[in-house]
Amino acid sequence: MLFAYLTYEAYINFLGDRFASDVWKKERTFFNKKPYHGLEGKLKLLSERIPFVGIRKDQRPYQTIKDLKRLRDFLSHGKTEKYEKTIIHLADEEPPLWPDSILDKLVTPELTDKAVRDVKEFIVFLHAQAAKRAKKDIWFGGEPLGGIRWQTSGDSKVKV
Repeated sequence: MLFAYLTYEAYINFLGDRFASDVWKKERTFFNKKPYHGLEGKLKLLSERIPFVGIRKDQRPYQTIKDLKRLRDFLSHGKTEKYEKTIIHLADEEPPLWPDSILDKLVTPELTDKAVRDVKEFIVFLHAQAAKRAKKDIWFGGEPLGGIRWQTSGDSKVKV
């Protein structure tokens, strides 16, 4: 799930380099203040430059990305969890080693599948709209997450 979010972040930076390279040259200082603070600010700036039509910030897939941001922050800032629990068990049974943690609620197979699907869907959406403005930019010919594989195939429309 963290890698899904990092993929989204990397794609935003890719778009920034292509459509707002003047700002991305001073990225660390520019995106440290409102109204363009952080990754949300980067999307805002890109929306002004490209623009993106139809982003629904109150729905999936964007809401999933916001949830992934909270997970990323939780993992990055490493807060200590403290547990206290009384467990009654039979003498011949081992008690559970660890109680449920915050991470057990944030990361599940179902949420992971949803995260990967929604991040891909949102990136494909952004890519399609950016491609309309890219004017002969070879990086906008095919699948945004196909990487160099589709670029080197000789036909940027080929899906692998």
